[in-house]
Amino acid sequence: MAVTTHEERALTAAARGHQVELFEARQSLGGQAALAAVPPHKEGCRAITDSLAAAVRRAGIPVHTGSRVTADELIKGFPDAVIVATGAEPIVPAVPGLAEFGFSTGHQVLRGEVEVGSRVLVIGAGMAGMEVAEFLAVSGREVTVVEMLPEVARDMEPIGRALLLKRLQALPVTILTGTTVERISSEGILLDTGGEEVRLAPVDTVVVAAGTRPVDELSRGLRDLEIEVHVIGDAQRPRRIFDAVHEGYAVGCRV
Repeated sequence: MAVTTHEERALTAAARGHQVELFEARQSLGGQAALAAVPPHKEGCRAITDSLAAAVRRAGIPVHTGSRVTADELIKGFPDAVIVATGAEPIVPAVPGLAEFGFSTGHQVLRGEVEVGSRVLVIGAGMAGMEVAEFLAVSGREVTVVEMLPEVARDMEPIGRALLLKRLQALPVTILTGTTVERISSEGILLDTGGEEVRLAPVDTVVVAAGTRPVDELSRGLRDLEIEVHVIGDAQRPRRIFDAVHEGYAVGCRV
């Protein structure tokens, strides 16, 4: 549950006199917002999550980390309302050979949960994919990024995008646009570059950063029990940090 949505609504609801409890599946608060501070030149994003988490502690809101709750567990506390901010999960493209070869997600890489080899293929060149590519290249990896669209980082604001692309020019990063991955194996990567097949040399690691989709299994069970439920943030639709903070505040005011 992302700190920018989850904790913002908890603070707002608590300030309005509600008794609030916060449940987080991971061992620490922050969600994807915490990951935003990991890539190079984005360390300042940590201030957002740190300040909100500190405000939660000051407000005395009970926080249950490492707690992936179910609808049945929640209703035992007889809540008047439940706000679901369970975030999003990576989309894994249906590429032949991907599952057999093995892959990591961009989230896993940024969290330091996986070992990454010296030659890396990144599938997806939105903001997430490009930031993962820079993160890996700065640490000495040789990175190839494959994007099916004609442009990269289209979901970034213009100045940040321009600066990122300029930095990547000085790093061992190859970007292939208008290209799809046809097959992955230990013998190499087969690509389709607009009707022409190209084979890349074998890589050590494949990283999937092809976007995210909402995670919301909780609200359905709660609505069946006629409990007031609000689904917010990436659990409703993946968006930006600003949108998550604003929505968390707005829902906290409504309950």
